[in-house]
Amino acid sequence: MQTLTVRLRAFTLDAIGASTATAAHPNEPTTTSPPNEGSATQPVPALVPAADPVEVDAWRVSMLTELEALKAAACAAQARLAAQLASSQRAHQRAAGVPAKHCGRGVAAQVALARGESPHHGGKLLGAAEALLTEMPHTLTALAHGSLNEWRAMLLIRESACLTRTDRALLDEQISGDHTSLRGVGDRRLVARARTFAQRLDAAALVRRARRAETERTVTLRPAPDLMTYLTAL
Repeated sequence: MQTLTVRLRAFTLDAIGASTATAAHPNEPTTTSPPNEGSATQPVPALVPAADPVEVDAWRVSMLTELEALKAAACAAQARLAAQLASSQRAHQRAAGVPAKHCGRGVAAQVALARGESPHHGGKLLGAAEALLTEMPHTLTALAHGSLNEWRAMLLIRESACLTRTDRALLDEQISGDHTSLRGVGDRRLVARARTFAQRLDAAALVRRARRAETERTVTLRPAPDLMTYLTAL
């Protein structure tokens, strides 16, 4: 895993270096020397085809697809690890005599730190991870196969949050049971599918969520650079 990360990073930084050199000397031809065998800077396989520009572009498109699938699989792995970490930490805290209502404290902060996010967003990621692992296994499978990205998995979690555990499992199976059907589905279509099926399962739950959202409406002002301000209405 570390080798793959190093190679991807080197592949990108090498491109940045080449672009910088081209910008500094636009009239000079650019040359790229092949990396040494076993070098940490060697791009991930396969190496860029050397001859035909059409083949090179085809390789680039293929690599974009593969890397997107890799990102989704990594997000699925992160979700499983986060949920397992939470379970393990709660068990250790219970064994140490920590009151039940305090068990699990600090886990979201650990997840946030590991993923370079704010503590608030870390809590959201942890909640999503536990929902995927315990209540929405089909959506987790779709994420692991690259049929969904992390954002779209979060959309399904959000749209099913108002349902009971049983109804949420039904929605998960209906929407993500055949994960291949999710490929190419955009955010709006995915949310529409989820809301339509959720309404069939429990229309009253959606009404309650809408009423609760109405009570949580708020308008806020925050300072912005250059003597400006952010006006937010939610």
